[in-house]
Amino acid sequence: MNKSSVIKRNQEREVLVEELAVRVRSILETHSGIGEKVRELTPDASLWDAGMESLATVRVVIALEEEFDIAFEDGMLEKNPFDSVSSITSVVAEMVSGR
Repeated sequence: MNKSSVIKRNQEREVLVEELAVRVRSILETHSGIGEKVRELTPDASLWDAGMESLATVRVVIALEEEFDIAFEDGMLEKNPFDSVSSITSVVAEMVSGR
């Protein structure tokens, strides 16, 4: 694979991740229990510190699975993957690109 192909693939991945982040934020705004506060958070800000509770995680997981046609395995349903917009987006990007 040549250098321009690698650059192009990296750019396409960045666009995908940015688009996923917008959709993840929308889901969080609706299902996380912290509403519009999500808009103000930096990508790495803790959703837990912002007020998301564990029960809301269940709603977020279900909404993510429906939105992206993915399924989280039981081992993935721990606090860390759902700590921030960035961490959720990374997990979803891996799952979507792994199809």
